[in-house]
Amino acid sequence: MIEVAAAFAVVGAASNAVGTAFQRKAASTSRRGGVRLPAELLRRPAWLIGMAGVVGAALFQSLALVNGPLALVQPLFILEFPFALLIAGLLMHRRLPRSGWWGVGGVVTGLAVLLAAASATGNAPWVSPCSTNASARAGGWCPKYAVPY
Repeated sequence: MIEVAAAFAVVGAASNAVGTAFQRKAASTSRRGGVRLPAELLRRPAWLIGMAGVVGAALFQSLALVNGPLALVQPLFILEFPFALLIAGLLMHRRLPRSGWWGVGGVVTGLAVLLAAASATGNAPWVSPCSTNASARAGGWCPKYAVPY
């Protein structure tokens, strides 16, 4: 289940990066400001793709949290930063300078060090909140379905 959680977290980060990059592209080409800006953005396909990316990110992160611990899922969501830089660079036809690549490398390296240092040792595996014993202790609540059962 940990592998599934990690995969959902990375896909969620990529989805949020797509959302961020497309929304930025749509907003950067806008000629209006103030109160009329949201109405203009809602008519732009890039903005709608961005919104779909953000909604997808929320769904993937929820799936990741159902399948794995917060201590694994949340740090992986930091990968949105390098993904967003790569996607925005392609969308806006800009190259990331060398110092930017060093920053991306630092984020990824720092994340790897953090996850390696925080990895659990011992024989106590993570227990899903939807398992019988855990849900009984939590008052019968299962985030998988987002309703009490």
